[in-house]
Amino acid sequence: MERSTRGAMEAAGELLRPFESEQLVSGAVTDILRNQDSAGRQIYNPQDTGVKIAAKTIERLWKAFTPGAFDTAGRIINAASGDVSDSGRAYNLANELGGLAFGQRITEVNVEQALGFKASKFSRDICDASSLFTREFNSKGTRSPEEIADAYERANEAT
Repeated sequence: MERSTRGAMEAAGELLRPFESEQLVSGAVTDILRNQDSAGRQIYNPQDTGVKIAAKTIERLWKAFTPGAFDTAGRIINAASGDVSDSGRAYNLANELGGLAFGQRITEVNVEQALGFKASKFSRDICDASSLFTREFNSKGTRSPEEIADAYERANEAT
């Protein structure tokens, strides 16, 4: 009996091993500490209530440990109930069940949303490029004309 109990415990440990990976935990903790996920989205609004911030933090940690099957089940439930995601994506039950059965899910491309993301990135890139010059030019420290000219050239190249 003792050997079968020990064997069952070892088997359970092996099943849980992928979910206790240091990378999963450290990635989630790093995301929370910098308040940004791998896509650059904010995890929680720092101006929100403590309860909401804690909920978003726990949600991010939970996501690190949740098997992918839970995500699939959630999408199927959303599709069956006719829910729409925060981004405006409507779930399609046939696509979600097909994804479960075949391992590939058909998704519709929202061109307007994709162009909006590209436009936002373009705006950020332009702002970053111009700051190469303005940071040097508006600096209160000592800058030589050559340093300012170099910053201007770098900003033009980046633009």
